[in-house]
Amino acid sequence: MSEALHHVAEGDDVTNSLGRVLSPQTYESVRAVQLLEQQNWYDGWDVTATASDCIGASSSSASGRTTGFDVGSKKLLVKFNNSEDPAAMCPDDLVFDFQGDSALVAAPCEEADPKEEEVQTKEAEELLAKVKSVFTPGSRFEGTIAIPGMMQGEGRQSYSLDVVSECADELGRKSLLVRHCAYSDEQACHLTFQVRLSSGPSASSGIPAAALSATSFPEITVRYADGETHCEGVVSLPGEDAGTVTLRGRVLQFSQGEEGFLEPSEEVTHFFELKRATNCEAEAAHARRVEAARGRRLEELCLWLQSVEQMTPEEALAIRRGIPWRDIVFRDIMRLCEVRCSMLRRQSAILNSLSFTSQSHKEETLQKLRDAGLNRHAGHEAMDAAILRLKTVLTAAMPALRQELDNLDTACLQATTRLYRSYCQLDKAMRSAESRLPQDLLKSWITDDPLPKDTPCAVCFSSLATVNAETAGDQSTEE
Repeated sequence: MSEALHHVAEGDDVTNSLGRVLSPQTYESVRAVQLLEQQNWYDGWDVTATASDCIGASSSSASGRTTGFDVGSKKLLVKFNNSEDPAAMCPDDLVFDFQGDSALVAAPCEEADPKEEEVQTKEAEELLAKVKSVFTPGSRFEGTIAIPGMMQGEGRQSYSLDVVSECADELGRKSLLVRHCAYSDEQACHLTFQVRLSSGPSASSGIPAAALSATSFPEITVRYADGETHCEGVVSLPGEDAGTVTLRGRVLQFSQGEEGFLEPSEEVTHFFELKRATNCEAEAAHARRVEAARGRRLEELCLWLQSVEQMTPEEALAIRRGIPWRDIVFRDIMRLCEVRCSMLRRQSAILNSLSFTSQSHKEETLQKLRDAGLNRHAGHEAMDAAILRLKTVLTAAMPALRQELDNLDTACLQATTRLYRSYCQLDKAMRSAESRLPQDLLKSWITDDPLPKDTPCAVCFSSLATVNAETAGDQSTEE
């Protein structure tokens, strides 16, 4: 038997052994990921083209299936039902049938954030809709970044941003769950859009200059932050092609991960720049399916491992050889933990931004958030569930990853540390919101009665009369 046939026969034997050990649902989820990862994103899509003159069809539309992709022209090769040879078609001229697409359904949105409606012009709305259309789940952006606090000798590093899904927080405000990766570290965070007016050339906004004022034009900014790094940038749409979309902005880094303390940075050095790398919506749809399939595999595998008390040596061998433990441990389960961390940080940001007009408003708002799942019990439960799955997967993967025990320890420590810190951040934000004074109470403390001259300052204990005199003198000097 040749070497190639030997590998095929060995692979079939491993697959059959795995099918006899795992439950049907678990085995099906494992095989689904294998098939999707082996499939090219441009293969097997059912499409319909309406440009009949481009394909030589007599009807107003033609159906077919994609068979390839030309990297140079960025066109898909389509085998139409009424043609013998495949035709090169622009993805924008095709209507894809995404039936069975497992992308998450957009979460319901209650009321828009007033801060996001500061610019309500027709041009701004069109620009925002255009930007969101290229940030669809499954899209990938690639570029470079330089983060403050890193070694200067490292220079700019490769940087990527993947859009995972669309979601809504406990207040009904929409955002995008994204993953960004640089310096061999990948973290999840939530990305938000904001429209603002800016002065400068209108070409970067993709809107004709005649449609805008001479002094300002709308632009779209994005913000996202993980446990250490904060990114804020501007989206540019210089052309109609989605591949020309760029994202550039500044990078801030918390000192030792402590919020409020930043590493020294320079705007000309510490910035990120990204360009959309996804060729068309079909590639994004394929990425969504792979993402969803990996999530199902991890869930089914954890449920099966928790239900099995003991395995025979033959079953253990089949599990060790037939499951890609390295991908599951160092990618899938770590991403699950990062998503939990991102959710806890997002909830902390909501609590830190709250203000209350009265005590009744405070109690009503906090109770509404508790009912929506923003409470200590739900946060701790989500953290415990992630740690349980992490422990389950690591225990099962150790026999297959004996050569990488050091990496396993590092990954486990990083995941559990970030989960714990994210929960502590939520607890701190919740304590702060629960003790925050309502505005009407603060206003009731304000008095117009003059203070005694010897009244000391509550901070520096200096005489308020002396401080006021010095302040008045400084103001007159400036004038």
